[in-house]
Amino acid sequence: KSIPIPITKKFTFDADSNNIDVHYEVSSHSGASGEFTFAVENNFNFQAGHAYDRYILVDNQRSDNSWLDAAGTHKHARAIAMVDEYRDLAVAVGSDREAEIWHLPLFTVSLSEGGFEKVYQGTSFVHVFRVTLSESPVRIGFTIHAGQMAPVIREAFARTSVSAR
Repeated sequence: KSIPIPITKKFTFDADSNNIDVHYEVSSHSGASGEFTFAVENNFNFQAGHAYDRYILVDNQRSDNSWLDAAGTHKHARAIAMVDEYRDLAVAVGSDREAEIWHLPLFTVSLSEGGFEKVYQGTSFVHVFRVTLSESPVRIGFTIHAGQMAPVIREAFARTSVSAR
């Protein structure tokens, strides 16, 4: 059965910050209710998917499977970051609630003189939430941080919630 689910997505940009706040509202106007999965995907590209100085942090922890070109699942997490120490850059996505966070590599296949090659293109972050659908909206907030490595990591993992605007 098909159930219409209205979703509102609001972006807030601050001219004095390298952050973007994103707020979702998900509800059911049809009277349907129950548990459902809501997922948000963000894709980023840093070079060198398998270099020691380029890696993923989840809740400010580096796991054994932290390569940019590796797949991983992290239950009960709030924030994930891609770090490039070589260029002193980072990008992070933090949520105001716990989620299961996936990181997945993005590859292309190209044909070169040597044959087919699998080429790392970027990394996808997916926050997966189990929420209860009803007429009252479920609100989920994110902040995307980007810029120099130290401030991004400090801000992304220090914040436990996204301010409502």
